[in-house]
Amino acid sequence: MDNIEYYTFDRDTLGVTNNFNKVIEQSENSFISIDRYEKISDIKDLEIQERTINNLSFRNFHSENCLELIKYIQNKFDLNIIAFNHTKLNLYDIKLKTKQIVVNENVSINFNNINLESIEEITFTDLKSYDGEISDNNVSLKKLMVWHDRKAISKLIYKFPSIQYFFLTKSSVEELLFSKFNFLELVELNYCSKLKNIEFEKKPTVKFSLHKCPMISLPPKELNSLSV
Repeated sequence: MDNIEYYTFDRDTLGVTNNFNKVIEQSENSFISIDRYEKISDIKDLEIQERTINNLSFRNFHSENCLELIKYIQNKFDLNIIAFNHTKLNLYDIKLKTKQIVVNENVSINFNNINLESIEEITFTDLKSYDGEISDNNVSLKKLMVWHDRKAISKLIYKFPSIQYFFLTKSSVEELLFSKFNFLELVELNYCSKLKNIEFEKKPTVKFSLHKCPMISLPPKELNSLSV
């Protein structure tokens, strides 16, 4: 691949990019900062220096063939989080060896069941800008957090039938149907200004929280058995 650049930031995070200058420019105008960054010439130097890398971040990275790179990093470091920002990738059938994925702004990646086989938590910080597909029936996922959604969440949530924790903030969705979610324990909805209806297939016992969702009461009358 051409022009791959590496840098570390926040002490334990490895960044991978095709355009380091663009990363710096964006970080100055974004809540996703890279303070205390250090540019490195070769990721193999991190192993020689016995550096601890817990997180992997792809930013301004576009490639159709990065499998060997991801495999190398995953084999060398025990990752807690893999994050994507302004990135277009083809992951093919590589298993992502981490518990958490963060999908930030302007990401174009398709995730299949093999990619997500070990993933327990996914955060979309800007779902409205996500341009990708996700396979159905990802049973390993336990926690789903979504920010800045138009209405895509009403379909996305069904990709993860075993979720236990669901958080939605700043969405334009009008209806949420929590059918067939047998393991759900906590639902938090924030700043969902158009949300009018919430339905469960049966009345569950979950913790339920609404904040700044003016068109619906707390708890909705349909969910009068919920604890708040």
